[in-house]
Amino acid sequence: MKVSDPDYNMRPGNECFPTTNAVQADHAGAKPRDPSKQMVDDMLFTARGKGILNENNHTSGGTELQGYDGVIKLNKEYNLKVSMLNDGNKLSFEDKKAAIQGAIRNGNIVSAGGTFNVAGVGDHRNAIVGYDSKGWVVFDPYGNANTKGYNGNGMFAHYEYGKFNLGGKQAYYVTKD
Repeated sequence: MKVSDPDYNMRPGNECFPTTNAVQADHAGAKPRDPSKQMVDDMLFTARGKGILNENNHTSGGTELQGYDGVIKLNKEYNLKVSMLNDGNKLSFEDKKAAIQGAIRNGNIVSAGGTFNVAGVGDHRNAIVGYDSKGWVVFDPYGNANTKGYNGNGMFAHYEYGKFNLGGKQAYYVTKD
């Protein structure tokens, strides 16, 4: 798959959702169908091959994995179940935080969205892998939002609770079905 392919809109700015999902899938025990590919690439090729991604839509094709319907379909292809957290609109941040922390205590990695507004990054997803009394420990596929220009390694970045509203939107984790 070429990023420059005009029939396909899964540009680098659209890949945080499938990348965090691939981290979760790998953690849950899913394996790439093609062992020569890393999990995220295998999942993108599977999504294209199964028609989950609409590469013929020149306007919004590729955005299907930015939402839950596409991710649920894709995870089913790998015998994974999506468990939604935080899908109640009236939950407080503390309730959402507690739900995410509970999923992590149970051994899950949680994909959660936030609004970053750092170095051109707006709405963005991270894989939350842990937490402490001050914030989330994440795998941020874009880098470390605490650094100037969003540089550095996003693996085990630490984002304070409330910063970027990470975890304040919908979140989910995956398990073997």
